[in-house]
Amino acid sequence: MAGVVNRLQLYEDIEKWAAKEATDLRVTGSALDAFEAALWCFFARDTFKDGAIEAVSLGGDSEAIGATYGALAGAYYGYEAISLEWISKIQTPQVLDMSLTALTNPGECMLHR
Repeated sequence: MAGVVNRLQLYEDIEKWAAKEATDLRVTGSALDAFEAALWCFFARDTFKDGAIEAVSLGGDSEAIGATYGALAGAYYGYEAISLEWISKIQTPQVLDMSLTALTNPGECMLHR
């Protein structure tokens, strides 16, 4: 836990996040590196799409960075912020719909029937 606190205390405010350069991020594959990179993408970019593209373009463990960013940004921006073009590429969109229903209206979810 001390490692997380030590690493993240460098960022006193959002401007500190945005001021950091992508090349200064560590993308070694550790969970802490992925978390820091995802937070950087969230604070340094202004839209869901820009942050997501940045997250998966950083290199390293781009899947973990992208997934962490997607969870943070999805909760903040909402489903509506995700490009319809991207959603149309999902192979099983009904799984996404069921997951969203389960989170927002647990009683209506098909998984509970």
